[in-house]
Amino acid sequence: ANEVPYDWPAIVGMGDVYLVLGPPLSGSVLRRGGLQQAHVVVVHQLKPSVTDDPSTVDSEAVLACRLVESLITAAGKDIPVICDIMLERNAFFIPHVLHSRRDRWRIRIAKDTDKEKPDEDELPRDRKLHTEDSMLPFYMQTRFAVGQLFVSSVITATAANMMYNPALSSIFQELLSAGYMVLPLDEEWTTGTYADLFRHFMKRRNVLPVGLLRKMSHVPEDEEAEDEDEGVDALGGNKTPGGIAGVGKDKVTVRWNPRDCPSERIVIVMPPGDMQVAEHDGVICMMPTRGKPILPPLEELVAPPSK
Repeated sequence: ANEVPYDWPAIVGMGDVYLVLGPPLSGSVLRRGGLQQAHVVVVHQLKPSVTDDPSTVDSEAVLACRLVESLITAAGKDIPVICDIMLERNAFFIPHVLHSRRDRWRIRIAKDTDKEKPDEDELPRDRKLHTEDSMLPFYMQTRFAVGQLFVSSVITATAANMMYNPALSSIFQELLSAGYMVLPLDEEWTTGTYADLFRHFMKRRNVLPVGLLRKMSHVPEDEEAEDEDEGVDALGGNKTPGGIAGVGKDKVTVRWNPRDCPSERIVIVMPPGDMQVAEHDGVICMMPTRGKPILPPLEELVAPPSK
């Protein structure tokens, strides 16, 4: 901080809390504060905005996040950077997480987003993709999925909406009172969209899917080899309606397993209906408050960890 906070005497009594005086956006001050030895870096802003331009409300947080990540990258470190912004529309300016722990993964939910201005000789299709990426909701961005992005205005907007729509409080109460469980995909499932998965689990399992646990090493199907034969799914079986297909004999199906390392997966909340479901996805399900869910056999849930 540039100056000692007024509540510093109360904070210092907690212990293990240190204050480094200096501009927060100075690289030398960040190094002096032990940036390169940190386990995690949190970028948080408290000052109210005094601008009429919404795109500049989080300018200091965006700049700080980019500065910290550039210093970490230059030092050859892989330290998570958690950024807190005020407006969700500014999440596009936050760098996406393209590196990973121990350089083993390349985290991707959707296609990689290029923050630079498209070249003049860029194809019209690439220009369209760039425009679509700029409108990508913050909850579908990789940084949010790995827990490195928070939007403060979401809680404020939710509380304000509850005053005008009291039914929201009942919805949140039901969400908090219900039980949740992560289930693997059924053995007969090989390919399909999240909409197909939603209908499949509602009819076959009597549970409500609300999210996916996806491997960080997952590569979307549209980025796989272009010479893949049409009409054949990623597992070598023929596609059929509803997301159920014949399983190829030369491909080992990998399912989610509770013994898998949690740090190797990301949480995808509110997946769009047209999102393709991966064979290794774990399905976060809301248990019914009435009736009983139809769960898979116990041996399927305690199988050895997947490779």
